[in-house]
Amino acid sequence: MSHAADAAMRPGVGRLRLVVEPGLLVALAACSGAAGLLLFGLRVRLGDGMPTSALDFLAAGVLVLTAMLVHELAHAAAAAATGRRVERVVLGKMIGVYTSGGTTPLRRALAIGAGPLTEIAVGAAYWQLAGGGPEGALTPLGVAGVVALINGTSNLLPFHPAGDGWKLARFLLLARRTGNAALPCTPGDCPACTGRLP
Repeated sequence: MSHAADAAMRPGVGRLRLVVEPGLLVALAACSGAAGLLLFGLRVRLGDGMPTSALDFLAAGVLVLTAMLVHELAHAAAAAATGRRVERVVLGKMIGVYTSGGTTPLRRALAIGAGPLTEIAVGAAYWQLAGGGPEGALTPLGVAGVVALINGTSNLLPFHPAGDGWKLARFLLLARRTGNAALPCTPGDCPACTGRLP
């Protein structure tokens, strides 16, 4: 087997396949709009009527989107570190990481939890860099920090089957139920991906 073929068979990240879709502009617009409106509202409520420019909206949106990208890259790094193959990271209207390969429930839970926890850390760093306190909330960096803190924290809550919190709870319960037995990666309803046993 050639070195390239051998490397392709090993789990982890060889050459990361980053897929950028046109929907990324939609995500940027949504992040810019939401963060910009929050910034505007905070400046009206807490500030001295400081104007909010289109550049403020865009800066806040780019910072929020960056925190979301770091969230997904943390999933990818943790998945690779725990033995799964990272197929691709998709940036579009939906942002996500696609992985494959067998694992255990606790390793999968680690990869799932890495994203939101990293986004919380990024949000806290943004907030601190903005000066913290009420004054920090009046800057695009501070607002992006607040949004990243809220997004990362809410991602840990098991509200929706597609969310990280739901998946995290599923794999932690599965680890307890199975004694953390290995999960195979199979075509279709893959136990290592879904946490559902055949």
